Amino acid sequence: MLHWKRHQKIEDFVLTWPTEALTAESGEKINGACTFLFDTEDKSQRHKDIVKMVELTSPYAVFVVEHTPEAITAILESMSGTISWDIPIMQSADVKVLGIPEEKTNAKRIGVLYRPRNLLS
Repeated sequence: MLHWKRHQKIEDFVLTWPTEALTAESGEKINGACTFLFDTEDKSQRHKDIVKMVELTSPYAVFVVEHTPEAITAILESMSGTISWDIPIMQSADVKVLGIPEEKTNAKRIGVLYRPRNLLS
């Protein structure tokens, strides 16, 4: 949260946990999480970027964080379901502060790993 206190913003990003080690273009093995900072505000392009990350990393899970003027939203999605957090942004005197996160299960989804039965048809 130090970044928030200093800059009053959080960069939007996607993070994936690959099911196996990846090989970079340089030949180096990559173990662990892979991150990608979004470079566009376009929601359609962001979804394409997430799909590309999923195709490249074959992940166990995908984690997306997005900052809007009203809140910071984070969604963790796996094949088993989703968990999301909405953290409200509130004005307090001359600074913006983060409120209490609201956690939800299977309420929001990214749509790349989790496919609820009622949406399959």
